[in-house]
Amino acid sequence: MYFEETEVVMLLLGVGVLLFMLLRWPQLKQLPAANLLILGFSILLSGWAATVLEGFFAESSFYYQFLNYLEHFCYAGSAVTIAFWSWRAFALGKET
Repeated sequence: MYFEETEVVMLLLGVGVLLFMLLRWPQLKQLPAANLLILGFSILLSGWAATVLEGFFAESSFYYQFLNYLEHFCYAGSAVTIAFWSWRAFALGKET
């Protein structure tokens, strides 16, 4: 079992942001295309969780490899989702 301290700290900070989001839910829902932003953060938080869960398994195991792929898939999915949110919230409908 091996854990990177920075990965655990990122997960804990992410859970703290999640709690803040839940406490500020009505204000958060007023943002343009808020569902996309929330989805992007949720996917990112899932990637952080997968990173920490990797530490429970040996590097050669199926579960470690699965969590490693899931982690990187979540990071990519989060980036695409937040980019799409940025486009929907700020650029859509504006003429250049």
